[in-house]
This record gives sequence, C-alpha cells and structure tokens, in this order.
Amino acid sequence: QSLDLSGNRIGQQAMGFFIESMKANSTLYKVSLASNFPTAGAPISKDQHESLLAILFENVLLKVQRNEGPACLDLSGCRLTDTHVQRLSYKLRDNKTIERLDLDGNDQLTGEACDRISNVLGPKGGNAALCFVLLPVKSAKRERLD
Repeated sequence: QSLDLSGNRIGQQAMGFFIESMKANSTLYKVSLASNFPTAGAPISKDQHESLLAILFENVLLKVQRNEGPACLDLSGCRLTDTHVQRLSYKLRDNKTIERLDLDGNDQLTGEACDRISNVLGPKGGNAALCFVLLPVKSAKRERLD
C-alpha cells in the first residue's frame, strides 16, 4: 500500500490531479515523491505536500482502526507532529495486526509524543501485538519507555 512516484517529473498541475484522485483512495498510506523536478511548470508546492500528507495519514488511521494494518507500519520521515502521534496512539490501543511501528526520521516529535506511544504498549496499554517501536533519537527519552 505504498506508491513510488520518484523521478517522474511531477509538477504542481499533475500533483493537483493526483491529490484529487487520492481523496477517493483509502488504501495508500505512503507515497515517495523524491527527485520530482518537472521539465515545464512549477514544482510540487509545500501546500500540496501537506495536503497529500493529510490524506495519507487519514488512510493510516483508517487501516489501524479496522485492524487492516500491515505487520510493520513504516511512517519514517513523514513529518509527523505530536498531534498525529496522539491520534495514532489512540487508534493503536485496539489494533491487533501491527507488530512493528517505525517513526524514525520524524525529528519534530517531542518526548511527550514518544510517551504516548509507549503508553499504548503491552497489556496495560491495550495493545499486546505491538512489540517494537522505532522512535526518532532526538525525541526519545533516555529512560525506559515501558
């Protein structure tokens, strides 16, 4: 449920069409847009990146809520905020499919966000399936996260 669009010279106009089509898609949760330098027209805008991120994150939440998530949910480098993690941790409480969660590369996450994820782990937190969480080094506390 990921799509690699890197190196396709996608610009603002094409990304506008892609974002509109994504509104009807609930299966994709990761799209790579690396090295997209259009030969004509403007490059993908920051607003378009943020719109796509919002759509993809809603897809992630839907998968987690429905217990349809993959065994390994890779959200590394997705520019997630503490608000994203708060919403995700709430949905993870009842999820039984995700065993590994990768949040590395989301350096703007605070220790509080990492605490939210750690509070979900284990029988006390409600999620006994999730056994491995990779957190951004900058955000993770130096103490135990259980």
